[in-house]
Amino acid sequence: MNKRNYGLMTAVAMIVGIVIGSGIFFKSDNVLVLTGGNVLDGVLVFCVAAIAIVFGCLSFSQLALLSDKPGGVITYAEEFTSMRFACASGWFESFLYYPTLIVIVSWVSGIYAGILFGWENTLEQQTLFGLAVVVVLFALNLLSAKLGGYFQNATLVLKMIPLILIAIAGFAFGQPGEAIAAHTTSIGPAGLFAAILPIAFSFDGWICATSISHEIRDSQKNLPRAMIFSPLLILAVYVAYFVGISALVGPDKIIELGDAHVEFAAAKLFGAAGAKAILVFVLISVLGTVNGLILAAIRETIPKFV
Repeated sequence: MNKRNYGLMTAVAMIVGIVIGSGIFFKSDNVLVLTGGNVLDGVLVFCVAAIAIVFGCLSFSQLALLSDKPGGVITYAEEFTSMRFACASGWFESFLYYPTLIVIVSWVSGIYAGILFGWENTLEQQTLFGLAVVVVLFALNLLSAKLGGYFQNATLVLKMIPLILIAIAGFAFGQPGEAIAAHTTSIGPAGLFAAILPIAFSFDGWICATSISHEIRDSQKNLPRAMIFSPLLILAVYVAYFVGISALVGPDKIIELGDAHVEFAAAKLFGAAGAKAILVFVLISVLGTVNGLILAAIRETIPKFV
């Protein structure tokens, strides 16, 4: 019998914790460049991009209602399509999807760690740090499913702190009305599609939550709940952060500074130590994404080969 180690909170943390990585911190400038500084069009872009995750989650929540077996997407493919398609999905996820994402995101953690700690930040150092992260988190999740879940829950809470703080500060101390009124020319459908591309990756990864369906208590109720609630929470956080930082820094200033606008906003709110604090939270955010991917990979792919 499967051990039910996880509750609704961990299912939400899997989805939100994997989807919200480091990308959202550095995408506001890309969106504003492509919308010509139009904040309302930027909000529309986030909403349109979220449609895929919302309806994808709704679709897979229905599959979760019908099956409680281990294996996530691979099992769904086996039960509801064909063995051939399930095999193809299994090979893809085991040798391409999860390994590629885990390697890339762990390498990104090495980049931010190098910036944070003032290392020389060579490719070798970034790779070694990323390898250490993978080894430690794999060991954590293999030794204790509960510890992996606790780490996922903790990183979810921590990564939300800077996003919510900047959102609140923007509305409280910024100029949201001026930021919205500064640019009112709409970008049109073609511009809207182009602006979606920079943030598309920021909505990826939600499907990994299906890998722990057999370990969630009352999974046929809690997993669909998590898959309905999580995308709405992600969208709310993204929009609040985007509008907040636009109000705090200003659309034109964000476009001018590029990725440096995050450091500028942090310094404006918290002084010289603000930039370091933001980097700490960004690194935690990336580690949470790596842990969620590893947690999912262990449960979705390894059982198919043992």
